[in-house]
Amino acid sequence: MTEWEVGFISGVGATIIGFILTMLWDVYKFRRDITGKETSIMNIVKYEVEENRNASVENSKLLEEENAIISSGSVLVPPLLNMKSGYWGILIANTPRNLLKNTELLEKIQSVAILSGHINEQIKSRQMYKDTNSAMTNFKNTLEVKNNVIINDLSRFNDVIDDVLSEIQ
Repeated sequence: MTEWEVGFISGVGATIIGFILTMLWDVYKFRRDITGKETSIMNIVKYEVEENRNASVENSKLLEEENAIISSGSVLVPPLLNMKSGYWGILIANTPRNLLKNTELLEKIQSVAILSGHINEQIKSRQMYKDTNSAMTNFKNTLEVKNNVIINDLSRFNDVIDDVLSEIQ
């Protein structure tokens, strides 16, 4: 083999090796970035679901306290806390691979998001009723019914949240 052939073959070999190493590096970086992004998304979901659990417990406590004093004609002033459901949009746009494989968990997380919206609507309805109807003769009874409906829904909501949190941890 002549000198230029050896040089040419060496150059082609070095180019191929460089290309393969570059592709391997890109694959590694891509997987690392995807794993980091998926971990962050799951952390967001876990955080917001835990926040919903805490808000739910606090709301249940407030509603039970209010039910205890309604008969005396008093109501509590602090409004109930709204549930978070913003994580659902992030999750749908960037569904982690582990959730694509575990559709049951994904459905439970979706249930939390749907129930969050439902409970938020009940909280708004209750607050609007409370703010605008206090002079009505059946105010206490209706408010107590609304409170009990929300308490029951929060209990069901907590059960779904507990299932989700046990699987995420």
